[in-house]
Amino acid sequence: MKYELYGTREDAEYGYGGYTGNKIPVRELVATFSTEELAREYARKAELASSRKSKYSWDKAFRQKSLLSSYTGYEIEEEQAPIEIEHDPIL
Repeated sequence: MKYELYGTREDAEYGYGGYTGNKIPVRELVATFSTEELAREYARKAELASSRKSKYSWDKAFRQKSLLSSYTGYEIEEEQAPIEIEHDPIL
């Protein structure tokens, strides 16, 4: 079984008139791990010490060389089995 590490952040939304004032949630797959413990350990080591002291759980900062460096948070999920669909079905 694999565990997936997702980086999360909010990006600003821009339209024809510039910044719209809206935020767009972003969630991207960063890496996969063989165990949940390895994924949690990576995220813990990537997080800056000053960020751990923050009282806000959504406001994280990560080391520049980590895979989470461009994100403000992370999520760990168990990998979902791919959905099997019919290829070239015939009636």
